[in-house]
Amino acid sequence: MLAAAAAPAAAAFARGAAAQDTWPSKPIRFVLPFAAGGSADVIARNIAQKLSPLLGQPIVVDNRTGAGGAIGTAAVARAEPDGYTWLMVNNNTLIFNIALYPKLSYDPLKDFTHVAEIATVPMLLVVNPSLPVKTLPEFIAYAKAHPGKLNYGTAGVGSGGHIATAYFASAAGVELTHVPYQGSSGSLPDLLGGRLQLTMTGSGALPYVRNGQLRALAVTSAKRVPYAPDVPTVAETLPGFEFVLWYGLSLPAGTPAPIAQRINRELAKVMAMPDIVEGLSKDGTFPAPSASPEAFTQYVKDEIGQWVPILKKAGITQA
Repeated sequence: MLAAAAAPAAAAFARGAAAQDTWPSKPIRFVLPFAAGGSADVIARNIAQKLSPLLGQPIVVDNRTGAGGAIGTAAVARAEPDGYTWLMVNNNTLIFNIALYPKLSYDPLKDFTHVAEIATVPMLLVVNPSLPVKTLPEFIAYAKAHPGKLNYGTAGVGSGGHIATAYFASAAGVELTHVPYQGSSGSLPDLLGGRLQLTMTGSGALPYVRNGQLRALAVTSAKRVPYAPDVPTVAETLPGFEFVLWYGLSLPAGTPAPIAQRINRELAKVMAMPDIVEGLSKDGTFPAPSASPEAFTQYVKDEIGQWVPILKKAGITQA
């Protein structure tokens, strides 16, 4: 009986070993459930270019957008678990969408083999300089004195900027009015024109901060960032506050473990390359490769446990 019970496990191990020996033997499709040209697209294409020679096969980036990343993510969940279909994941697709879409067409834990975190992206809280505040404590005091009167723009309901700002408003005890746009660049003209008072955004706003068109009050990471060392963290005013966008790489559930492990190892090499580190840091992105697929899987579980209750309590949903 013991030998019979061990047979399936041994067979699975043998299949995984065989897959590692022959993989990859054809081009790899790297699905991005995000629009071309954004930060995720830039990260993925840089990684694909560097990983391709390490694996000896072309890596083709395939942008499949829609429904907050749910369309492309669901497509990969249904793909063959052979190591030839990859998925760029982030907070939205694996964490926030659980609360945003009550009938989500994939299970972020059961439908994927999570391989590695790739990078993190802190956000800046920036305001129009016409607002009579120069520090975050001043902003909080002003917002409390004008409840619901300050408008913030985002890339849409459930976007990183929306979640970050709603979380900040809750932590600070202020009431802000959400104005969703179609895409991350849509709100910028209205912020510059004064029709919006603030937004949470990536380092793309820095040129406007440096020329005085916008004012950066805080960064959402736990520590100050090298590209804006004079900008304090939100946590310096609201202890314990932290919010970063993160990106990772996942595969369909059932992909042999040796393949996931090799991708993790090769990705760690790429994320340590000086030109990758320098290139990403210019865009406010910081490499953060996971030590193992197991470590990234646990990170995803922890993020679900932290953020899904927050979003549900806040009533943020696409339903």
